[in-house]
Amino acid sequence: MKDYRSKRIQIVSVFTLLLAGGLIFSILWSTIRNTNYDQQYASNHQKNLITNRDDILCGDITDTNGKVIASAKKDGKKQVIEYDDPYAYTLFVGLTTGKDSPETYGLYEMYQNYLYEASEGETKGATIQTSIDSDLQKYAYNLLAEQKKRGSVIIMEAKTGKIKACAFTPSVNGNELAEDWKEQLKKDGGYIKPLLNPVVPGSIYKITTSVGILEQGLEKITINDQGSMKIGNTSLRNSGGAVYGPLTLSGGFLHSSNVYFGTMGKDYLKQAKLEELADRFLIGKNLKLDFGTVSSQFYANNEKVTFSDIQNAWTAIGQNEVRLTIVNAAMLAQTIANNGVMMKPYAVESIYHSHGSEKTYVEKTSEQVYKTVTEPEIAEQIRTIMKNTGEYYTNRRTGKTTITAGGKEISIGLKTGTGEIGGDKKNSIWITSMAPADDPEYVIAMNIYDSDQAGVSLLGDIISLYKETMKEGE
Repeated sequence: MKDYRSKRIQIVSVFTLLLAGGLIFSILWSTIRNTNYDQQYASNHQKNLITNRDDILCGDITDTNGKVIASAKKDGKKQVIEYDDPYAYTLFVGLTTGKDSPETYGLYEMYQNYLYEASEGETKGATIQTSIDSDLQKYAYNLLAEQKKRGSVIIMEAKTGKIKACAFTPSVNGNELAEDWKEQLKKDGGYIKPLLNPVVPGSIYKITTSVGILEQGLEKITINDQGSMKIGNTSLRNSGGAVYGPLTLSGGFLHSSNVYFGTMGKDYLKQAKLEELADRFLIGKNLKLDFGTVSSQFYANNEKVTFSDIQNAWTAIGQNEVRLTIVNAAMLAQTIANNGVMMKPYAVESIYHSHGSEKTYVEKTSEQVYKTVTEPEIAEQIRTIMKNTGEYYTNRRTGKTTITAGGKEISIGLKTGTGEIGGDKKNSIWITSMAPADDPEYVIAMNIYDSDQAGVSLLGDIISLYKETMKEGE
């Protein structure tokens, strides 16, 4: 009897486990299917794709809402790209004159195989849907263009790394390219691939130095800022020779004291820690992202050398050999905004083939953690310091510590930067920022090269960009 009951219990248990397992499998399969169904469908569809037909038109590139921002048309044997706003898009989206063209840049170079793949009966390749908001892209570009200098601007979601706008000046009219457009762009100080040409960041780089100061418990150490400091035969000075007196981290950051951060770099952090901080923030790396390669620099040509005391001081304030692009600048603020977790920036949401109203997705992008840079407590302290700094400068400009954006009063957390270019050039000026400062939704960074202003002069544009970015909530 006991054996019978025991076997009966075992049978019921096994049946229950199988039933539960089947339920779990059903749920898991449903989840997997929802996630990967389009990819599997695309994989089967891939067998029917043709890539070597001369009549295949390059696929469209759209914004996040599906609006076509760049589309190909035939021009004899060549293809030409028509842009919704050529100046706003050409340098970010790229250009092409056909599949085998040597003049192919940007997304057209990176996704060439997809863009020229089509099924039987189709005449157009896959569509690339970007995360760019067309209205924001145009607004950001036009604001940047008013500066009439080489510059860049980016709007990124703080918690995902999704890029909502990214523009560069000087730009070119991709709809009417002159034969010497590359030479003219270079003459105007621009680049075909601006993200491969980083510039000196100045004081926005003090964000990384601040992480090191906090991690080593140095934030309460007081430095007496007399406006300059002698290091060997060289003097390190504050902007305008300003004297701030006794400073700890919060005051040093607020006033962007070169004396404070230079002393911290020379006497406390030194080369090993400065290098390690740069490595964590991916400075000095070539980052291969879904919209192109982003290049930055910590050492000249990224070849390690031994720093002198003055070089440690210069590095700590964002000078020496440090060079960043606008994407790197945004990544500094995004990491702090997101509790020390750096998200991988991305600008391609999906790639799909169209069959009437039906879409077959080849790829869909999900947000991805790039790396954990620092502890949440460290990021929170810097976020508070950036908020105080932003409120201080916002009040100086507007008479209020907050701005109205998205139907509410918010603070902007920020760090300004004024990098010395050297030679007969002026300054490389920056702001990298986050808002709302208490719980950041967006990161916005802006740079103007060869300016006679300071970084804080960009605050009006930053405020305008937040108002435009968040206006949907009003």
